[in-house]
Amino acid sequence: MNEKKSSAGLKLCISDLSMSFGGVQALEGVSFEVEPGTIHAIIGPNGAGKTTLINCISGQFIPEGTMHFGERELTHVRAHNRIQMGIARTFQHVNVYSELSVLDNIMIGGHHRLKSNWIRQCLYWGPYGCSREEQMLQAEALELLERLEMRHLADSPAGELSYGQQKRLEVGRALLAHPKLLLLDEPMAGMAKQEKKQLSDWILDINREMNITIVMIEHDMTVVQTLSDQVVVLDFGRKIAEGPPQEVVKDKRVRKAYLGED
Repeated sequence: MNEKKSSAGLKLCISDLSMSFGGVQALEGVSFEVEPGTIHAIIGPNGAGKTTLINCISGQFIPEGTMHFGERELTHVRAHNRIQMGIARTFQHVNVYSELSVLDNIMIGGHHRLKSNWIRQCLYWGPYGCSREEQMLQAEALELLERLEMRHLADSPAGELSYGQQKRLEVGRALLAHPKLLLLDEPMAGMAKQEKKQLSDWILDINREMNITIVMIEHDMTVVQTLSDQVVVLDFGRKIAEGPPQEVVKDKRVRKAYLGED
């Protein structure tokens, strides 16, 4: 588990969150808080409502209940505006643009930060135009690729990357959005043991060095216990446990729901 983080930043507060699809209750009365600068894991069996919860936080779904990020109420804020507020995410299934280069893919994460208006874009080669902003963004993207040990692949089509490399690319793309809160939906899924170790180390670096709050869905309990400060356990859309990972894994309800034990 991580050392205690700085209290600077924005707290995420989820209160009595519910979400249904027709007659299916995906989430029911879920409440918890994520302290700034911490790593919060969301675990539970398949169909527990984990991805639905992330989709609510990122703005894909509008649930009942309330969500606050700092002083700002999130529930009816559109997804693209949440990115402007500092909330970025990755997805459960790989979501890269196969035909574009690795560099172009990662730069997409920072395009919302470009401030050039259409006049400046017309003056592309001007000292205050789009070119200068794009160059700064490109330099930052290349630096991120270096940290991901993927700098040598910058000009390669993203579709040629291995599955694990594509997952890392998605994390890098989300990070280029300069998030205060990073939502990771099964970032380790499909990775080999060594790839998991590399990405785990990098996620810890992001959290510690940049003080970025992280909420992640993860099935690998070794990863959960290594990375997370707090764990929320869902089962059939309800929260059944919450606490430090070492305590949560001992909970009988968790062991029954998540590990299949009686």
